[in-house]
Amino acid sequence: GMQLSQTNHFEVVIATPTDREAESARAILAAAGYQLHVVAPDLAGLTAVSGVKPSAIVTVGLDEGMKGWILNVVDGHPTPPGIIAIGPAELLKAGYSWLYDVVTPTTIASALHHRVALALRFADMVRLTSERSEKLGLSRTQISMLSMVDVVTGLFNRRYFEKHLAESFATAKRYERPLSCLIVRIENLAELQASLGSERSNDVLDTVAEAFASVIRRADTAARIDDALFGFLLPETSQKGADRLVERLNSRF
Repeated sequence: GMQLSQTNHFEVVIATPTDREAESARAILAAAGYQLHVVAPDLAGLTAVSGVKPSAIVTVGLDEGMKGWILNVVDGHPTPPGIIAIGPAELLKAGYSWLYDVVTPTTIASALHHRVALALRFADMVRLTSERSEKLGLSRTQISMLSMVDVVTGLFNRRYFEKHLAESFATAKRYERPLSCLIVRIENLAELQASLGSERSNDVLDTVAEAFASVIRRADTAARIDDALFGFLLPETSQKGADRLVERLNSRF
């Protein structure tokens, strides 16, 4: 394996069949200061990271063979790492429920660093929750809810939203009931993050999320489905009802 930058205590494994496929991911994460281990998903790669307890694993592509390799890497790991695949978005729907997120090849430059940072925060939150769950009296159901939540905003994440959308659409179609879906984008978020820094821009996102949550009903679902993209799922809501929600959203900003 190849180990880069020693300025960040977070260790990240990049698993890829060839060095060429990992070049973009390696450059972006090395610039962010992570300790990187770039290995092939084979026995030699497994040996190379045998002493590593990664906070995140980035895979180029994903299949059952890669899944088995990842399970061997994290075997005995006290805290499950955040696992991100570079590949088509459909991977999230392919039965890999343990996958934290997907970055498509065309969005590596803009999204990979942010998604890895979120995965690290998620893994850290799971670790803290695991350590304190008995003290806090959290049930397994409550702990499992963490995998459905965006750690920055506290809203549901994309994986939950897409799953819930598919289920709600099937129910609405079957019983011929109205269902509306809204997608809202925050303009100029990248510029905001560049000018304010990640911590203050996260505070802005948290405030935006609170405003979103304040104008929807209990039966509705609000989720952060990408960096600047939010989705709303509105059961039993017609076009007119969705238009009224848009008006309420506009009134808050």
